[in-house]
Parts: sequence; C-alpha cells; structure tokens
Amino acid sequence: MEAARSMLLDRFYRDFWLLLALLILLVLITILFIAFYFIRYRKMTMKSRICVPIVSVVLIAFTCFFGQFFAKYYNDYVYLKTNDPIHIEGKVIGYAHTVSHDDLTVTRSWPIILIKDTCDEISLNIVDSERRLRVEEVYAFLYLPNTKCAEIVEIQ
Repeated sequence: MEAARSMLLDRFYRDFWLLLALLILLVLITILFIAFYFIRYRKMTMKSRICVPIVSVVLIAFTCFFGQFFAKYYNDYVYLKTNDPIHIEGKVIGYAHTVSHDDLTVTRSWPIILIKDTCDEISLNIVDSERRLRVEEVYAFLYLPNTKCAEIVEIQ
C-alpha cells in the first residue's frame, strides 16, 4: 500500500508543479501581450492593432481554461496537507473513455468503479499501461477526490 501511495503522490505532485509552471507562463505571456499592445499602439499598423487583441483574448481564454483545470489540482493539494488519499474497494464495471489505434490495439482509460461499500459509481484516472484492469474484477484503489487520480493498491 505504501508503494501505491508513493506512486500516486509522485505522479500528483509532478503534474501539480507542471501545471502551476504552465499556468504562470501563460499568465506572463498574456500580460506581456497586453502590455505590448498598449505600449506600442501608436507605432502599430492597422493589421497589428487587430491581431494583437485577438491573440490576447485567445491567451486569456486559454489561461482561464488551464486555471479551472489547475483548481482541481490545487484543491487536492490542500486536501493532501491534512488527509491521506482515499482508500476504496470496488468492481470495474466499464470504461468512460476508450481509445482505439490504427494498429488495432486498444488503450483504455478512466475505468468506472462500482464502490463496494456505498454502491456509488466513480470514474478514476489511472495511468498504468502495464496493468490493464479487467471488467467485473474487484480491486482496491487509492485516489484523490478532486482530480480522481488513482493508483491500484491490490487485486482481489
């Protein structure tokens, strides 16, 4: 269980810091574009006066999208300061997303788990290409409540 916990936390913190760095970079680029627009406005051609605001709006939208995505990671970051990952046992009843490739291999992600104790269904983000989960089999998982990042603890 400790190995699964450490793998889950390593993956979570790697993704958290990567998303934070990306979000900061996007905010800085957006601020620079807007500052560039106001500083150089009189020297710009008409085409530039139109293009720079459009690019700025796209950057703001992209930053807001990543900000919403990062908010889930931040909520789990705060959650992990006081709590451990949630331990559940459940049966895999299907997959939320299935991706097929041209070479006829199938990559499955986001298995739907029927939790043993509460009979609730939850989709978990399990990144483990070597261990494919089989439908109708019971597994134990550690997961984070907001991002749904999970790791397999044991196969029952």
